[in-house]
Amino acid sequence: MKKKKIIIISVIVLLIIILAVILIVKNMNKGKHKSFLSDDYPITYENKDGNVIIKLDGKKTPNANWTASFDDNFVDVVQQGKTSKGSATYVISPKSIGFIYVTFDKSVEISGITVDYGSMTFPIEVYETPEGELIAECKADPLYEPEDDLIGENTDYPVIINHHYYLSHEEMNTPLKGDIFFINGQGEWSLESPDGYAEFEYYSEDGYDFVFVTRGYGQVEGSDSEIPPADYVEEVSESKKQPEPDESKIVEGEVEDGVIVATITDSAQEASPEMVDSIEVILSNESLGISETLVVQFKEDGTTSVSRKNDEEK
Repeated sequence: MKKKKIIIISVIVLLIIILAVILIVKNMNKGKHKSFLSDDYPITYENKDGNVIIKLDGKKTPNANWTASFDDNFVDVVQQGKTSKGSATYVISPKSIGFIYVTFDKSVEISGITVDYGSMTFPIEVYETPEGELIAECKADPLYEPEDDLIGENTDYPVIINHHYYLSHEEMNTPLKGDIFFINGQGEWSLESPDGYAEFEYYSEDGYDFVFVTRGYGQVEGSDSEIPPADYVEEVSESKKQPEPDESKIVEGEVEDGVIVATITDSAQEASPEMVDSIEVILSNESLGISETLVVQFKEDGTTSVSRKNDEEK
């Protein structure tokens, strides 16, 4: 009987120890540093002593500072120390119970035009402990949204790669228009589509020059004529004479209601152009000694995404 009691007590003590270890590990993880590596701005954040400490690395764009936007009914956001080479540390402290988002934006103004480099949005929950203490916690990794990019920022003719998507420049109620925006005019900047799968629409408005990149259809080898879209179908009337099919390209045929339906070989299909959704174009300025490869993506909703190739490869 005595031995049985000892076993029971030993099991209870073991359970208490296991529970204590679980609680310790949980509390340790609660305040653990978490790293979040965006394409351009690596950061770390930590839930510590009821606050959220965020370190924003902004060395890629040292000329621009971070700014915070938040609902000050729920939290305070205070910068610790000074911004150094575009990097900064912030402390988010609780004020009242609720769930909010705190966003840090990085931007710079050049010749009256705001260049938005990107933003970090943190989901923050403020809750009260049983002891009545208010706690602020970051509940998940932040959402990073890349925005504009700047080429030739140290020249007289900087260029903005605009990541704000619109179907046409009439929809853009902002001075910053187009996919590629020349802040102080186009100057000697030029655009080239090596394979012909992009075309460029140039505009000048309110003293600014900008370009929309639109879908092209390539070039026939050895010819300057454009290839029509792959889904282009010419409607032929019944009275128009149909050319005889090339028998060398027919692999099989069936008769349906007196009409021969032919299947064309792969070699014939290869001659048809393809709708390309991702291409490269060259932005260059010989006098400035700058040449950048841009990646252009044509989206299903009709918008176009343009980014620097070195950013795409990260």
